[in-house]
Amino acid sequence: MPIAHNVYEVPCSGRPRALLAALLVSVLGLLFSAPAAAAGRVVWRQTKLQEQDKSWKIAVEFHLDRAPDVAHMPVRFSFTAVTYLERALVDGRKEPVTRQIPLQNQQPIVESVDVGFLDPGTGKAAKRTRFSFSVSRDRGFEAGTYEVQVTDARDDREIGGKTTLTLEGENEVIDRRSMVFDEKAKDKKASEAGPKAAAAEERELTPDDDAYWAGGPKQPEEKTAPLPPPAHLQEKPGCGCRVAGGADGGARVGVLALGLGLALLRARRGGSRASAAASRAQALRG
Repeated sequence: MPIAHNVYEVPCSGRPRALLAALLVSVLGLLFSAPAAAAGRVVWRQTKLQEQDKSWKIAVEFHLDRAPDVAHMPVRFSFTAVTYLERALVDGRKEPVTRQIPLQNQQPIVESVDVGFLDPGTGKAAKRTRFSFSVSRDRGFEAGTYEVQVTDARDDREIGGKTTLTLEGENEVIDRRSMVFDEKAKDKKASEAGPKAAAAEERELTPDDDAYWAGGPKQPEEKTAPLPPPAHLQEKPGCGCRVAGGADGGARVGVLALGLGLALLRARRGGSRASAAASRAQALRG
């Protein structure tokens, strides 16, 4: 005799369905958010660039997820200095020493460019393109290492990740040698060089010296007698009387001599008359 069984319908739990729905939503979210998070990538042809005429040429390739809606898309390249290539003169080395100096909290250098995505064959914008431009020292760039970020200037969305770029070249030389003040050595050198220089200056050139005949033969210098002293200091013969006036003084002397002669003559005549009168008086008395 068959045994009757009671069949009960057990309802399925809703937890697996909730998990399935959450997984589906997550997948859809990733699919729709992928273009916004990864707008594309930038391929650098070289990350170590040589300096040419105080500038560096940068060449890249843009690979976007989809073609832009404009033929020329504005793009920003932000260069943040990470290290500086220093060239310095140090003690004990004749040539400059090169070393990398780490940098922190540097203000980025922004280069804004317009990248063309227009395909000449079809006349439409393409998803990929090649672009090149130059950065120079006039814009503040120096030899060293930079961290570069490329951004779409329309919505500030990053294109690809950050790239480390090395700009090779020779920066300005910095003198880091210690300064030594040795006054004694300088004074010793000056004292040793002084007598030699003085002797060279004082030595008179002779016809045997090549420098003597520079510019043609030279006549021997005639030694001239020393100039006489001034007139008031010269010794004069005579009694030492000073006669002033030149020619006028001679005339005065002549007049004085004539007056003295006349006076002597008168005196002689007066004496003769006196002696004659005395003789007459004696005769009369006798």
